[in-house]
Amino acid sequence: MPFGSRRTAARRARRAWTLSIVVLVVLVGCGGEGSDETGPGAAAADASDRSPFPTRPAPAWEAPNGDTINQRWVDGPIDASSVSRLDVAWTVPLAGGYASTPVIADGILYTQDLQSNVHAIELETGRSVWTKVYEEADIGPNGVNVVDGRVFGATFTSAFALDARTGDELWRKRIALHTGDAVDMAPGYEDGTVYVSTSVQGPGAVGTLWALDAESGTTRWVWEQVPEDLWGHPEVNAGGG
Repeated sequence: MPFGSRRTAARRARRAWTLSIVVLVVLVGCGGEGSDETGPGAAAADASDRSPFPTRPAPAWEAPNGDTINQRWVDGPIDASSVSRLDVAWTVPLAGGYASTPVIADGILYTQDLQSNVHAIELETGRSVWTKVYEEADIGPNGVNVVDGRVFGATFTSAFALDARTGDELWRKRIALHTGDAVDMAPGYEDGTVYVSTSVQGPGAVGTLWALDAESGTTRWVWEQVPEDLWGHPEVNAGGG
């Protein structure tokens, strides 16, 4: 999406007085769990033993987009035949806009609003467990990643880690270091390393991929995607931006 359109969308989102997380349940008698014979992974099921990546639906929404390869597909009772029998289990109001995909771990739903605040909500009841307040406006999308008792996320400018049980901040590291840099993603995680990138939001931005130690937040390595000297050269970068 063009940057101007994203800023307009962000302003519209922030004008909303209140947003709610809505959890739906399938009413009794709606049928069983989804089958491996249908869905986007069915055609690749025979190849699952040969591939290092999952081809079947995950049992729960344990990563920002369902799994590490962003399939956005989980196994469960909600399908075309049961969706008409969904009902509201609970709602939780959120101040400001919302552009996050919740993550579920150990019966807790973790999510982030567009003021960068992180919420931990009991999945069964909708009871708020804790809220970590940042109040740093973000254009989104954003969100968190929950691994080994830690909640990894980012504000518009910094990456952070929280204690999943208490919401206490364990570390925070500023990663938007250039004019025009901003963060608009949920961090990735693999083998003790948190991966998060700044995006190019305006002149002077570099757009840097950071690999951070999950325990301490210290930098393992960085990769600058857009050299600063490309700005202002439309013959090189299709418009100079």
